[in-house]
Amino acid sequence: MKKLINSPDNYVDEALAGMSLAYQGVYKITGANGRVVERARRKPVGKVGVVSGGGFGHLPLFAGYVGEGLLDACAVGHVFAGPSLDDVSESLKAADRGAGILSVVGNYGGDTMVFGMANDMLAAESKECAAVIVADDVASADKDQAEKRRGVAGIVFAFKVAGAAAERGLSLGEVKAVTERAMAGCRSIGVALSACTVPQAGEPTFELPDDAIEMGMGIHGERGLWRGALKSADAIAEEMVERLLADLEPAAGTRLAVLVNSLGATPLEELYILYHKVAQLLEAQGLKIAYSLAGEYATSMEMVRIGQRYGGRRRVARPVECPDAMSVLEGVMAIAFTGTDIGAATLRAARALIETKDRFNKLDAVGGDGDMGTTLATVSQALLADQAPYPTDVGESLMRIAKTISRTSGSSLSAVVLTGLVALGKAWSCRSEVGWIELAPALSNALEIMQARSKARLGDKTVLDGVELIARSVAGLSTMDEVGSAARHATARALAEFRGSPAVIGRLRLEPSKGIGADDPGMVALQVAVSAMAAHTSVGAAGGSDR
Repeated sequence: MKKLINSPDNYVDEALAGMSLAYQGVYKITGANGRVVERARRKPVGKVGVVSGGGFGHLPLFAGYVGEGLLDACAVGHVFAGPSLDDVSESLKAADRGAGILSVVGNYGGDTMVFGMANDMLAAESKECAAVIVADDVASADKDQAEKRRGVAGIVFAFKVAGAAAERGLSLGEVKAVTERAMAGCRSIGVALSACTVPQAGEPTFELPDDAIEMGMGIHGERGLWRGALKSADAIAEEMVERLLADLEPAAGTRLAVLVNSLGATPLEELYILYHKVAQLLEAQGLKIAYSLAGEYATSMEMVRIGQRYGGRRRVARPVECPDAMSVLEGVMAIAFTGTDIGAATLRAARALIETKDRFNKLDAVGGDGDMGTTLATVSQALLADQAPYPTDVGESLMRIAKTISRTSGSSLSAVVLTGLVALGKAWSCRSEVGWIELAPALSNALEIMQARSKARLGDKTVLDGVELIARSVAGLSTMDEVGSAARHATARALAEFRGSPAVIGRLRLEPSKGIGADDPGMVALQVAVSAMAAHTSVGAAGGSDR
């Protein structure tokens, strides 16, 4: 795939810089990482702030909707990877005009967890915060599990409704209520004709034969409802309308807002052909189109995919369980005696994860968008770039690692890492030495908190199953060598025990058989990290412990 770029590593930042220059007076790029987009001209004090955020590569979603009557600020992540906790926190503060802040978030595990944590942090500072989770894609879960559905281009309507309500001076509770009411009646479905290529990966996110389409595929290549031969535009429109109306169940005479969206490569002419048929079908059902859009409103790089969204009135979507997550043990298994030991072990794990970047991208491509290795490498490089010596204080070192991760990634993996590290950091605050015998109960406590945040359960075939097995395996052990050996064996056992199990959480839950016989990427990351941490068990001659 040919791309007009300079460097994959600078792709997001250069695009944001160009966007702000192309539309001077509209966008303002701020934040410590340069990943917050806010309105160039802020509204006066007294207005509810409306904020969103997500992975890059979907313009004009998310950052393009910053403006009057829409979003006040937006946090931007890497391509197809959610924004970091720091960036989300800064975007919320940028939008704060003293009347409360509403986060409008697509139903993706990392985004909902990171925005949830950022809202909790602001609430602790006595700030009024609320959130609306958008889950509109009917193809991603059955109607009786609507809370598990993905958020796709229907979120555009949420931005407009929330932004307009806030602009009119409604209270935070009122803005939230009217946005939820609109999203309760929002439904969408898409069809894919070809894949896109993430710049850092350099390969298509999935494979689709030239003469095939996939009905219901997600914007990151998540499995759809069926794959088969290309059909006529009218036939595709008929199936999409049928599925949407069956789920929405609008009464005759209902007024609908209709969006026919291109994900980046479907030409406008073809969208109009589809819209022509959609309008005919809706009229035949006695439904009225009160508002219509056709064009690129939420994209996925150069992916050829079209989608239809309807807005009516139905039930409210709720916050969601998250997909697979990375291990908190990027520094946990090496906790022995001092915070300096934690730093040394963390750097060993970081180097190992960078070396296995391509392996993790391939593992993740089985059920995701193939960027897990890139995400792990980005976090690891940030950890290695921190040259300051780690303190002896155990809690302080853990919090320092958490802060580095919060600045560099907002994926569901990172959110679980942050949750666990913060739990351990609090438990061992102001401790200059921790005994190995304390590791198992501390891990078990952190595991409970990670489960609560992620909504993942033990047995779901995630990295949390590996953490739980480690906690059980090291219980009662009091020496470094014993703990290191037991932890390594536990990660291998976890992979072996769950290899034959289907995936029941994350993107592969839609295609569980695909996970049978395959290793969970998070569990593999846990094994790589733990093996690197336990590789050296002697005290270094200089620069602190190498435990």
